[in-house]
Amino acid sequence: MNRFKNGFTLIELLIICAIIAILSAIGIPIYQGYQSKFKEESAQNNLRSIRMTQSEIFRDTKSYYPCPSTKTNSSGIDKEMFGGKGDLLKSEYDYEITGGCSSFKVYAYPKNGSLRCYSIDNTGILSSDCGSFSIVSSSSSSSSSSSTSSPTSPTKSFDTYIAPAYAMDGVNAWILVDPAGNQTSLPWVSGGIVCSYDVCGAGGSFDKMLPSGYKFVAELARDPITGNVASYGGSGGMKYDWSSDTWTTPSGIKIKDGKTI
Repeated sequence: MNRFKNGFTLIELLIICAIIAILSAIGIPIYQGYQSKFKEESAQNNLRSIRMTQSEIFRDTKSYYPCPSTKTNSSGIDKEMFGGKGDLLKSEYDYEITGGCSSFKVYAYPKNGSLRCYSIDNTGILSSDCGSFSIVSSSSSSSSSSSTSSPTSPTKSFDTYIAPAYAMDGVNAWILVDPAGNQTSLPWVSGGIVCSYDVCGAGGSFDKMLPSGYKFVAELARDPITGNVASYGGSGGMKYDWSSDTWTTPSGIKIKDGKTI
């Protein structure tokens, strides 16, 4: 009597391997993108925490840490502001405070070159402008001496875009663009959209829904008196210049920092 064993044929195995390869090619970049966003958002949150702590220190002492020194690094910041538990040292970023007793700027410089650099100053403005960055050596966190390197500030582009400070407060007008800065659309979004940062900004609920090659960019700030939000994106044709952070309407009107110029 003949007996047959159930199993996969070679063709079926090849098809399965091909499907796994396709899913990996799609899924791994998406997963890595989520990881990068999480790490960058953690750095931004750390900068905001440092800024809030600096405000408390200034309120109590009338000067910012590390006055009278003009620089300190991750080790000094972790000890002074994060309880010295080493959590800041384990992050994906190196941190540095520069400035004097009456003002400061905090930098978050990525240990991994694929992440974006961020900074925040005593006014609370968060940006990707890291300028000429100087890492203070661990042995000199309380002095002004440092081992200096000068990495170039990242070129402004689709990948390095950071929403301006006004866009992080309340609802404003945003527009969907492609990597070239051209206004574009998806089946569920077109024209200008009224949105808050936690929806359209980096890591927001709408931002997470976007396929690769799409990004929401802040356009116009809401009216400070009426709270109304307007947009030039209703008819399409808007163009965003990454290098100057400037919108141009089809009729040639320029928009920068949420207002016409």
